[in-house]
Amino acid sequence: MVFVCMCVFTTKAQTSFDTKLNQLGISQENVTDWSDSTDITWPMPKCAYINLTGISKMPGSKTANYHVWVEAYDGHGNYFKKRAVANMQGRGSTIFAKKNFMLDFCNDEWICDDTPDMTFGNWVTQDGFHYKAFYHNLYRGVGIMGYRLTTYLPKGEDNMAEYGNAPTLKSLT
Repeated sequence: MVFVCMCVFTTKAQTSFDTKLNQLGISQENVTDWSDSTDITWPMPKCAYINLTGISKMPGSKTANYHVWVEAYDGHGNYFKKRAVANMQGRGSTIFAKKNFMLDFCNDEWICDDTPDMTFGNWVTQDGFHYKAFYHNLYRGVGIMGYRLTTYLPKGEDNMAEYGNAPTLKSLT
């Protein structure tokens, strides 16, 4: 599965995020609010809707730490609003209009000494994530293919039949 992220930047309160989700036709009935939880475990979302508030633009450098509020909704009834420290991620995206960024989630007042354990699907539990823009990716498929490849690699040589006639390590030696 592919985790796709749509970021919506608003400077208004949560009602703006709710309004945007309603405009997209996304029902928010029977929502479980994980905001106060220190251990967030969700099934792998196919598409997550993320809203960043408290900033008017993305960080302009890797050393600039912006204090943001992050609202996330997976479209399947799971929601949270958490504090996070945001900064630019990577070196190459600094020159592009759409930049890579990183969010380190906090349970405390943006100190990040008390962080939540967040698990999505079978991913490793983490307290922060890198968001890749792939702005300069001409084909817009590098991220998706990279994710798929890294999920298949641990399966090993014996489970590579789905690749058809692709050469395997055994056939190359």
